[in-house]
Amino acid sequence: MDHRERFYATIERRPVDRPASWLGLPDPQAVPGLLRHFNVSSLDGIREAIEDDLYPVELPYHSPTADAIYMAFDFAGKGHIDPAHRTLNSPGVFQDVTDPARVDDFDWPDPARYISREECRDVVNRVLP
Repeated sequence: MDHRERFYATIERRPVDRPASWLGLPDPQAVPGLLRHFNVSSLDGIREAIEDDLYPVELPYHSPTADAIYMAFDFAGKGHIDPAHRTLNSPGVFQDVTDPARVDDFDWPDPARYISREECRDVVNRVLP
């Protein structure tokens, strides 16, 4: 089976030749230990060593408050977001909100302003085969 066949067979609960693997996006503090363990010099090296079946593609995102799509929402209301301390819950702008209509009060970022299609294509084109 190739990676794609294994992935689809796994989610469709069909037989596979081996369990599908997904390294994902490891915590940055874990990366040096993983590199040493697999005796490689990059995350792509780990992905090759474990025959990773899923390749995460981080969507390039650049706004005044964040440089990663997973930090696009300044729910904490603190300006520039520190990746190690980002929050998707309280404390923050929705901390004491009980009315769902208040979601419209948040200054939601416009993805078209902060995401470059060309940059996204470049990232996808660099994915391992």
